[in-house]
Amino acid sequence: MAAETARSVIKRFWSDQLMLGHVVKLSAVGYEQFPCAWVRVRRNEFNAFLNMYFSKPTDFWALTKQLTVGMGDIVLIRKLDTPATPTVLHTVEKVIMRHGFLVDPITKKRVICDGYEDELTFRNNLIKATLQQRLPKLP
Repeated sequence: MAAETARSVIKRFWSDQLMLGHVVKLSAVGYEQFPCAWVRVRRNEFNAFLNMYFSKPTDFWALTKQLTVGMGDIVLIRKLDTPATPTVLHTVEKVIMRHGFLVDPITKKRVICDGYEDELTFRNNLIKATLQQRLPKLP
């Protein structure tokens, strides 16, 4: 029974030259203390028995170089020609999206909670101006 289940999952060849993932951990690796990020990449694995794809997480260490990478950022990693250490085989190519910095793809405006940043600052400034006009200045 276990052999049948093992055969129902089809192993695919995944190219690891260029991958998209999110940063799970920041650390320094090796004797030289290279600044690295632990990047989790999700890949789809097909199960022939259920005829469905399932997400399978895979973790990679990547050099951060001069980039300011934070926890939870979505990054693009590229495989190095010569590995820095036996465990660090990739480098962070680009930060695609910072954690907590949402931008609407249509209007290209920053989103905070349920509104745009410029609308929220305008509303806050309008409220401050109205309160300063109506309330007398307190000593």
